[in-house]
Order: sequence, then structure tokens, then C-alpha cells
Amino acid sequence: FITIEDHYLKGGFGELVLSSIESSLSSKSLYCFGYPDEYICHGTPDEIQEMYGLLPEQIAEKSVELYEKRKA
Repeated sequence: FITIEDHYLKGGFGELVLSSIESSLSSKSLYCFGYPDEYICHGTPDEIQEMYGLLPEQIAEKSVELYEKRKA
């Protein structure tokens, strides 16, 4: 499972999903895209998303990487 949110990861949607599935799946079955629990510097939305790997092409690349790693 992959979750994507334009929000901090801590207390976010991904954390809710993990708490819902952790009894049936390992946490390694979930990857959450979002902002770390730290000060986010100023910039355009694209600049900030790029810094944290949240641009669509970055998410796609990381998703493929995760999929390939699970297949191996």
C-alpha cells in the first residue's frame, strides 16, 4: 500500500491506515509519502514538493523502486 498526502506524516492519513492494517499486514507493506515532522522552509509548492520527493514523477519513481524491491 502507498499513501500520499500534502500534510505532515505524523498524525496523518498514512498513520491511520497503518494503525488499521497493522494487525493483518506488516508495516513494510505500507509506504507513506508526505512531509516529515519538522519545520518546512518557504518556497513555491513545486520547490517544496521536490525537496521532499513529492512531485508526481518522484512518487512514480519511488513507487516502481518499492515494487521492484518487493518482487525480488
